[in-house]
Amino acid sequence: IDCGADAGGVRLVVSGLRPYYTLEQMQDRMVVVVCNLKESKFQGVMSFGMVLAAKSADGSKVELLAVPEGSVVGERVKLAGFEGAFPAGLTAARMKKLKAWEAVAPDLRTDEAGVACWKALPLCTAAGTLTADSLVSSPVS
Repeated sequence: IDCGADAGGVRLVVSGLRPYYTLEQMQDRMVVVVCNLKESKFQGVMSFGMVLAAKSADGSKVELLAVPEGSVVGERVKLAGFEGAFPAGLTAARMKKLKAWEAVAPDLRTDEAGVACWKALPLCTAAGTLTADSLVSSPVS
């Protein structure tokens, strides 16, 4: 996945999306990737990131977060309405040490309109908010 020059360029990212998406559906698609996680072995292969998707409560349906048209490859996702300074990006080692992902992940969800949010603050790029096509009030991971 091309994550942009500032995020290390092209990365090998292994996911559990095969049951939900074909290769053709993934090809040239804009996706949201968490890049500052420590690399880890997934399905026997080293993975250098995680693709974000909404998941139904029973796990039977998964939808990649839709990136608004006009977003740029490598653009950092932000929180709409967040008052204050965004911290500098954490390195993968620092993320692991602080268990930052474990602290953030439980509060990532889509709202009743399908907008991806963290603690009710919409996730967005400069072009707009990230959404799930049909999964509302669902966890995002």
